[in-house]
Formats: sequence, C-alpha cells, structure tokens
Amino acid sequence: DNGSGTLKGSKADKTKMTISITEDLNSVTVETFDSGNKKVSSKVVKKHGLLTEENFKADKLDSQKLTRSNGTTLEYSQMTDAENATKAVETLKNGIKLEGNLVGGKTTLKITVGTVTLTREIEKDGRIKLFLNDTDSSPTKKTAKWEDSTNTLTITSNRKKTKDLVFLIDG
Repeated sequence: DNGSGTLKGSKADKTKMTISITEDLNSVTVETFDSGNKKVSSKVVKKHGLLTEENFKADKLDSQKLTRSNGTTLEYSQMTDAENATKAVETLKNGIKLEGNLVGGKTTLKITVGTVTLTREIEKDGRIKLFLNDTDSSPTKKTAKWEDSTNTLTITSNRKKTKDLVFLIDG
C-alpha cells in the first residue's frame, strides 16, 4: 500500500464527502455531495501546486476556479459544460484582470487600455497565443508579433521595438 485510495464519510444531515488520492500520489480530490447524492463541489490539488475548485448546481458543473502555483487564477462562471462558459476572468500576479469566455474548450481573454486591446487565447491543450490591436491611426500606433517558440509578444511603435513580453502557460 502506497497511501493512495479513497476515504468516504457521511454526516448526520446525510451529506457525504469523498477524499481520493491517486495511485501516483500526485493529486488529491475532495468531493462533497448533498443529501440526494448530487455533487455540490469538487477540489483537486496537484503535486505541482495547481488547485482546481469546481461548484455544481443540479449535479451540473456551474463554475470552476484554477489557482496556479504562482498565485494567478483563472475563473469560469455561468458554465453550460466543461468546455463552455459565458464568463472567464484571469487574474495575474499584479492584479491585472483579463476577461472573456470559454467556447469549445478555448479560452479567449481581453483587456483594453486606451486604444490598445490585448487578447490572450488559451487552447484546450494549454498552448497560448497573444494578439495586440491598436485602433490609433497616428504614427505611434502599436503593433505586435507573437512568437510561439518563445511565448514572447514583441510590441513595436513607430517601427521601433518597445517591449518583449514573455507569457507562460501557467499564467
């Protein structure tokens, strides 16, 4: 026995809780069920520090929050299923929030400052892409190029590089 397995418990009000540890000991799942045996919530903690919290309504996934090991979060609400959510909010370490949605497993998040909109896409497989759109028509209009191999967004203004922003898959 390596410590993996499942522990189940019931309370006087007939609610139940299940704690499961995977065979590889890399994740712990805590699930809560109401008295009708419908799942109310689920929390999964991964060895590398990712915490996934899920809330259910009428036995269907309603919201999900991912807390990464670096403290950034990605929250989905108004979910119709595991791959679609009307609202998605990613909060970066510096408190900046990008907002958008989850459609077909692909998350699209945006933030707009002045004439500039930054869009971050997170594919089902975790790959990310960033886009920058500037509606300014002056010579100082910003443009950007995304480099997949380095996860770097290079921003230029007036044909001169102004910044290289590196984005990690984990926020």
